[in-house]
Amino acid sequence: LSMVDASNNSATTLVGFVNGATEGRDRLYDAYMNSFNELRLYSLLEESKMSIQGFPLPLEAEDKV
Repeated sequence: LSMVDASNNSATTLVGFVNGATEGRDRLYDAYMNSFNELRLYSLLEESKMSIQGFPLPLEAEDKV
């Protein structure tokens, strides 16, 4: 997901489904947000702001992101 504001500032986050990921923190599939821009886009893992968050496969109909 990406967004750009009227001043052309941008923010991007990735939520992906991949074999080997879990719903918790994964060293290979998750990344903390480190943007210092006013425009921010992130997902939450517990109370941590994530710029990349991986979820396990298979994707189930009842999964919520």
